[in-house]
Amino acid sequence: MPATRPHSYFRDLWNRLLRAIRNDFWRKMIAIACAILVYFAISYQRDNNDSIRVPVEVIVPQNYVNMSPKQYVNLRLSGNRFFLRDSNRLSRLKVVVRIPELAGAHNIDEYPVKIDPSNIEGLPRFGVSANSIEPASLSLKLDQRITKELKIVANYNQDGELPSEYMVVKVTMEPDTVKVSGPESKLKDVQSISTEKIPLSGVNDNFEYQVDLRKREFITFEQNSVRALVTISRQYENRLMKAVTVRVLTLPGKNSKVELATPYVDVALRGAKDKLGMLKNSSICPYIDISSFEKSGVYSAEVFYTVDDPSSISVKEIYPSRIQITITTPTSN
Repeated sequence: MPATRPHSYFRDLWNRLLRAIRNDFWRKMIAIACAILVYFAISYQRDNNDSIRVPVEVIVPQNYVNMSPKQYVNLRLSGNRFFLRDSNRLSRLKVVVRIPELAGAHNIDEYPVKIDPSNIEGLPRFGVSANSIEPASLSLKLDQRITKELKIVANYNQDGELPSEYMVVKVTMEPDTVKVSGPESKLKDVQSISTEKIPLSGVNDNFEYQVDLRKREFITFEQNSVRALVTISRQYENRLMKAVTVRVLTLPGKNSKVELATPYVDVALRGAKDKLGMLKNSSICPYIDISSFEKSGVYSAEVFYTVDDPSSISVKEIYPSRIQITITTPTSN
């Protein structure tokens, strides 16, 4: 009998607990439920005294452009502490303002907009409310949107990039015009749109390049890039070398005396810019050939020439082209 006492004790305790639960069961359940609700209501609510800076998104009618700088408002929220402590969800908050259709208006420098909690997007449906919005109103600058077809202008700088002996002959854009859209005040006097810079460093032949159009504030393009066909050519120029000494060619052993009416000529040259820039008088050699003149007398001799780099430099003219010479041949005794 003593061994059964613990078992009887626990069974008696269990029976008492069951009777306590069964006695007025629903009232006890309601009390427990109320306690749970109060607990969650207290833990769920939190006032946020910190100001949250959120961006303002302005949606305007299709035929208008918002020219105002990016704007923000400060919100003070209260409610669900889990939401208010979630920086990721708070970062997605924004204020959205929708502008109605504006009949007949063109440029509006100050368009007033009021902001209330209904403009806030990203808040949960329940549990969080906006205590204040600062500022509660904004002023927007609006302008009517227009569309134009503009010429595309190539942007490049051949000085310092392109080798000095080459030059850009032309740049053809495909397409050569683009449809643009933007505020009337910005576009009404614009006649062309420039590309971003076309690189020319180290280039010495024709090439194609896909280049972006240079962005302008508030202006959009039908397409953002075009193809540039760049034609490169070696750069040529003219140069006049004055008073170049004329040499005389004669047969070896011939002791004739030669006098030139003018011992100098002017030489007109054309060639690659870099080659001409390095050319010296000694690089060009005008001469006359008297090997066929055997007797003493006065002759008119044509001036010929040699040049160090005939592939890059050509002689266009020599003046005078003929020189009067006097030949005296010694007589034998």
